[in-house]
Amino acid sequence: MSLATARPARERLAPLVPAIAAVTSLAVYCLTLVREVDWGDGAELSLQAFQLGVTHAPGYPVHTFLGKLFGLFIPDPALATNLLSAICTSVAVGLLAWTALRLTGNRIAALAAAMAFGLSPFVWEKAVVTEVYNVNGCFVALAVALILVWFRKPSWGVLAAAAVVFGLSLGTYLANLLFLPAFMFMVLHRSPPRRWRMAAAFLLIVASVGIILLSWSYFRSRVIVPPGTLYIPNTLGGFLRYLRGAQYGTTVVQSPGFYLQRAVEHTIRFTKNLLGIGVILGLIGFWRLWREQRGMCIGLLIIFAINFGYFTSYQAPDYAYMVTPAYLVFSLWIAGGLAYLLKQRRVAYRAIGVVAAIALLGGLFIWKLPVRVARSRSMQVTEFASSSFEVLPENAVVIAAWRRFAPLLYFQRTRGLRPDLTLIERHEQTRYYAHGAVSGWQDFAASLPPSTPVFIDRIETGSQSVQQVSSIGDTWHQITVEAASK
Repeated sequence: MSLATARPARERLAPLVPAIAAVTSLAVYCLTLVREVDWGDGAELSLQAFQLGVTHAPGYPVHTFLGKLFGLFIPDPALATNLLSAICTSVAVGLLAWTALRLTGNRIAALAAAMAFGLSPFVWEKAVVTEVYNVNGCFVALAVALILVWFRKPSWGVLAAAAVVFGLSLGTYLANLLFLPAFMFMVLHRSPPRRWRMAAAFLLIVASVGIILLSWSYFRSRVIVPPGTLYIPNTLGGFLRYLRGAQYGTTVVQSPGFYLQRAVEHTIRFTKNLLGIGVILGLIGFWRLWREQRGMCIGLLIIFAINFGYFTSYQAPDYAYMVTPAYLVFSLWIAGGLAYLLKQRRVAYRAIGVVAAIALLGGLFIWKLPVRVARSRSMQVTEFASSSFEVLPENAVVIAAWRRFAPLLYFQRTRGLRPDLTLIERHEQTRYYAHGAVSGWQDFAASLPPSTPVFIDRIETGSQSVQQVSSIGDTWHQITVEAASK
């Protein structure tokens, strides 16, 4: 075959790169897919998808709608939403490969970078259970891909599509609103005719789609009260507090030392999750993209900096899972770094690129495969719920931390198990349930008749009003709580 014939053949194969990336990642996720409900938020998200309810603040209606759609074909609600995570993540991997291919023109670099994203620990972990982060990553990846297409060749149709997808992404994770400056920069920086009209149209579409989606929580919470929520979004004031996640105290200003320590900690964790190799490649790719496509690079940098910086300063302990968009953007830079090495004339540079790609992908895959396989074969949450329902006495009040409360509520609502049990989250803030509001678990327990059996999953230390009566199973302690009047 002549060189002239070989090149068109390779060009025809290029569109297969995103498909290969998506299918390969989906195969990995399906082989390691968790077959049961997850703890905590995962159980709540599966439950709300099942009953078309309202999730904890700030609300994730797109996840709920998609989860319900998958539930029409998969009877088990948790398995349906787990599969939703796997498919959305694989789509994000494919979109990343497609975008990287357009940015670099190198098939190997695009494929390797996309798979590095898909196999990175936090992405893989949440791709096989129910969570919002990877579903959100899919919408962010599509929005970024569309705005970069528009950046190269502006058109009203592509801009409108990018705005609709970005608006939809607010229903998968409201914090995506922080990316708006990056999209506005790319719209205005490109300097097409009527750019201010395009910017205004983009904002209008995003706002319209976002408001329509987020209003779901306002209206639906009047029918189904969301558990685990301090502010019910069925009034204007409650809705605004709900949207900004006021109950989590995310706006509390910390000391400078906290931010410095967290930044160092997160940088180390980010580097570890890309095995160091990915960070080096990403920095090379950032340098090349900065020199060759500066406008795009600045837009991507804004997304990365906002996502990484905002959640690094987040006081919630699971902040590191919230930076999926940062991994996505950095993976585009990894593709740029690999492409730079693979395009060099010197064989040594190309060899370094090939070895780096193999080491990165092989290392990520081998590192977490045993953990992911072990979790996929475990039924720990189901076993916990089954054993708890077996030992808890009739008409008991069960008080549990969110991690255990959510799966117990999931099984009670989706399978009708133990409807006689009253489930309460172990929290001192007000929480709302089908049986009414509870202003704090201790006050609620103290208001119950003395004959009511009350069980808790952990004895609160330092509380003089709580006395242990006995323990059953491996988790539950029967308690008595002195009445407030005493």
